[in-house]
Amino acid sequence: MDGQILKILNRNKSTYSKKLKEFSKWATTKSEMNGSTTKYIKNMISQILKELHIPSSKHITIINTLYGKDFDASSLVNKVWSYSENIFDIVHKDNLIVTNTAENYYDALKLCGVKLHSFNTQQIVGLFIFIQFILLCGRTEFEGFGVSTDLIDKRKKIIILKEKQAKEKKIKEKQLLEEKLKKEEKLQKENEKKLEKIELVDEIPKSWEDL
Repeated sequence: MDGQILKILNRNKSTYSKKLKEFSKWATTKSEMNGSTTKYIKNMISQILKELHIPSSKHITIINTLYGKDFDASSLVNKVWSYSENIFDIVHKDNLIVTNTAENYYDALKLCGVKLHSFNTQQIVGLFIFIQFILLCGRTEFEGFGVSTDLIDKRKKIIILKEKQAKEKKIKEKQLLEEKLKKEEKLQKENEKKLEKIELVDEIPKSWEDL
């Protein structure tokens, strides 16, 4: 992946973060559940792609490649989700997470069949932002387009929970080890006291003749 992609992403995080909020608000307020038609949703997606510097001539190809029937994006979502067990967030404040996410999205686009060589660097960045929009809410689930689960937030919560559980497990293991050591130490002291008593008894002569 071209290093210039990461430079553009890290330099424009705030701009892309703002756009994603706008796209998400647009999708949720004008969702299929709120009465938006398939035609309107398609036009809405084309407008998003346009704002992300994707040429109009490629909009249909992108939509047909990343979405299945009725804007289902299960194939793309599964690829992104299974690529890594870490957090994915293209506008995260941590540059390492941005880098790992960019690699994740890049591979997912290739696996979905997007011919990335036909896009310039700025357009590839635009596709990354579009993937994040899809993961946030821009796809169809049980209640239709625009009200899908926020997978960015869901993955973050899973990671936070795992980290919390791992920390709690480590603390518990430490406590058990400390308790075990205390028991062993107590047992050792009791054994030492018993040995002292035995030695004292052995030193006492049975009769004067034994002196």
